[in-house]
Amino acid sequence: MPRFRNCVAALSSAAILTVLALPARAQEPFRLEFFVKGALTPSGALTTYDSSYDPHSGYEIPGSYARQTLNIDPLSGRGVRAGVTAHFGTTLGLRLSVGWDETPMGGNNPDFQLYYKYTAWLPPMTDPTYGARLTTIEWPATSGRLRRTTASLEMSFRIPLSPLWTLNLSAGPLLSFFNGEVDPLGYEEMVYERYGAQIFRYYFVRLRCRR
Repeated sequence: MPRFRNCVAALSSAAILTVLALPARAQEPFRLEFFVKGALTPSGALTTYDSSYDPHSGYEIPGSYARQTLNIDPLSGRGVRAGVTAHFGTTLGLRLSVGWDETPMGGNNPDFQLYYKYTAWLPPMTDPTYGARLTTIEWPATSGRLRRTTASLEMSFRIPLSPLWTLNLSAGPLLSFFNGEVDPLGYEEMVYERYGAQIFRYYFVRLRCRR
């Protein structure tokens, strides 16, 4: 991932320049703290994606429709983060960290419905025949996952509250790169004519994210 490596290098350079710009304090020793932490995230709230459109727009007889409801349920995920914090004195510090996390997705979906009004010319008939087709397609369960890679550069402030407790505050820019897939995301129908008859085909559509 060249873009991610370039961003990490840019953040590292910014961290070094910030360190050099900070005033030296001889009475407080300079120290580095390395950390690695992992996490397990619980299942998230169910997200519903509803879509409806006219598959035969502009037709002389209105009323055609295609509609579906897609359920996307974020499942239990996992992640890890590692970094280093440079402390300058008791309270001030600079933190550079990178992380990775992944969230699987699932969900059971209701049937897809396609109602299509059309005109056909079937030989040897010369007059048009008006028809309608209602298709109900069993929709498979949603599956997929979303992955995220991050890099951050933060200023940290450590406020001692007691010999055993401190309050840590940090803020700074965060770069995020996502990739993953969700299947099936939607439905694509194809209608064409052969010898005056309507031919129907349907396909499942997958969403892929690479960045």
